[in-house]
Amino acid sequence: MNEATVRLNEAKPLPDGWRWVRLGETLELHDSGLWGSHDPVNGISVIRSVNFRNDGRISTEDIAKIRPDTRNIEGKRLRKGDILLERSGGGPKQPVGRVVLFDLDREFYFGNFISRLRCKVGVDPNFIFLYLFSIHMAGITLSLQDQTTGIRNLRFAEYLQLPIPLPSLPEEQKRIVAKVQESMKEVEHARTACEEQLEAAKTLPQAYLCQVFESEEAKKWERRSLGEVLELHDSGLWGYENPKNGILIIRSVNFRNDGRISIDNIVRIEPNTQDTGKKKLRRGDILLERSGGGPKQPVGRVVLFDLDGEFYFGNFISRLRCKNEIESQFLFFYLFFIHMKGITLSFQDQTTGIRNLRFGEYLQLPIPIPNLDIQNCIGLSLKDKIASAEKLKASIEKQLEAIKALPQAILRKAFRGEL
Repeated sequence: MNEATVRLNEAKPLPDGWRWVRLGETLELHDSGLWGSHDPVNGISVIRSVNFRNDGRISTEDIAKIRPDTRNIEGKRLRKGDILLERSGGGPKQPVGRVVLFDLDREFYFGNFISRLRCKVGVDPNFIFLYLFSIHMAGITLSLQDQTTGIRNLRFAEYLQLPIPLPSLPEEQKRIVAKVQESMKEVEHARTACEEQLEAAKTLPQAYLCQVFESEEAKKWERRSLGEVLELHDSGLWGYENPKNGILIIRSVNFRNDGRISIDNIVRIEPNTQDTGKKKLRRGDILLERSGGGPKQPVGRVVLFDLDGEFYFGNFISRLRCKNEIESQFLFFYLFFIHMKGITLSFQDQTTGIRNLRFGEYLQLPIPIPNLDIQNCIGLSLKDKIASAEKLKASIEKQLEAIKALPQAILRKAFRGEL
């Protein structure tokens, strides 16, 4: 007895007027699609798995045109209500089993790695689609696939044995579909609004920084080069990992994009020198990512060291320590500001995928220097404002995660007969 049959036999009781059936019992036909050669001029339009959106809709971008390897293609023409199942393909991070509902007006066919499912009369294809979509979202189809040479294949015969809770009346099926669609629209509106709020929250730190450093008052401040306002600038330690007896090292992987330090993935190393005392960090040190990054991650990020405990820093990082007349939090926020503005892009080279900051030029950056009291006031104000912005962002992200979980909850209720 296969797993799907066990699930069917052990399934919990359904509402009156519902019954458990196997997927195959609801279908008029199920078949595979067409092979063919690429023919952008005279070919037929074929939907492939690349056209499957994860929300169950079809994308008409990158539609392929092929010359099929058979003349008997009319039977492969799609009609509204056909369910398309990704039966083969995927990969380690993309399981197969995704489904889309065909609802397009143009003439389309479907590719060979896809199965078409067409429902019997009296079975609402939207209802079956939503159920298959829900079980894929829940990860149930993972138990029905094999993987060889990086390609996943769905065990289709077992897939057809999946148990489906089906209302006997077509009108009840349609009512549930309508209710789900209405609820999903509300969720989509909420998700869109939440995403807009999140994007607005992400812009707040830069807005606060611009408000200070691009103000009319800031234009009047004295300017000195970065090198002039530093007591020291140096590079960190090389070494080999030693989880038991090593010293704690901050690396660029511990730099958060909001200017804070994460101690996740912190490592201990045995340094290549006995003279480590000079490399011990103290509160107020600014750490600059001088080398690393990548095509989409410029170097030049900065974090302000404000941790308790004994920490050191890695070789791809420069430590900047301010002179007494410079408030380190103020300087940190200015360096954070110029990186957010993209100014540090002009100070870096890239070879073999690694970016390097031209540090000599970086030290020539003009730094605005108000008096120390103003520096302290600005540093404290920006710290509070940016911390509040980060809390707001985290709150919205949590809300967004809750909204993203709603579709699955709605579908669970629908197929328990609770809508």
